[in-house]
Amino acid sequence: MLQPHSTPWSVAVVGSINLDLVARVSRIPASGETLTGRDLQFIPGGKGANQAVAAARLGARVALFGRLGDDAFADTLRRGLVEGGIDDSHVLKTVGASSGVAWISVDDGGANAITVIPGANGCVTPEDIAQWSAEILRHDIVLLQLEIPLESAAAVVNLARQHGRRIVLDVAPVPTEPLPDELWAVDVLSPNQTEAELLTEVVVDSVNAAKQAASMLLERGPKAVVLKLGELGALIAEQG
Repeated sequence: MLQPHSTPWSVAVVGSINLDLVARVSRIPASGETLTGRDLQFIPGGKGANQAVAAARLGARVALFGRLGDDAFADTLRRGLVEGGIDDSHVLKTVGASSGVAWISVDDGGANAITVIPGANGCVTPEDIAQWSAEILRHDIVLLQLEIPLESAAAVVNLARQHGRRIVLDVAPVPTEPLPDELWAVDVLSPNQTEAELLTEVVVDSVNAAKQAASMLLERGPKAVVLKLGELGALIAEQG
């Protein structure tokens, strides 16, 4: 795990940038049903951008590597990154693609239904990673998630490992196919309860179950697991 550092950490985030369209509704509509909502919010998001913003707020120097489309949403999203103190110079414009969008309906009880359109996030390629490699390696820590293609995420891990950078993988969303071996070879693997269940087939409904799931995840290769447990906090497990 990371030790105290005398200067701000330098963090490269490789990942997704979305605009979240959040509709407030009395209840989630059934199939074929039309409901009138109360409110619509446009909120910058995407797991990569969220990681970048969180790291910047904690005092790190952060650069984000990813793709936006050539639509009006792109300007809004880029402006949000800059206002958040994030280096956006490696966020590429993707001609002919939309920016990533998440349509989120939230009901009065807090339940939600989410549809994600990857857009330009799905256009991040291993060739992009190669193009960014020198700039990525200027940073101490590499953060990534799985809202970009798996082969591109694997290319990031391979690059960072070869050059001794610390790698933190937020393993979300969990893909339907098995994770490539490269993605297990990280310093920190960080699933939530649902993601841990999908990866281990252990029902994470108690601290003991969380310990079992974390132990199984460690067997796959990460040096540490940070299993997020909602209101209970997080469970940290390390090799050895």
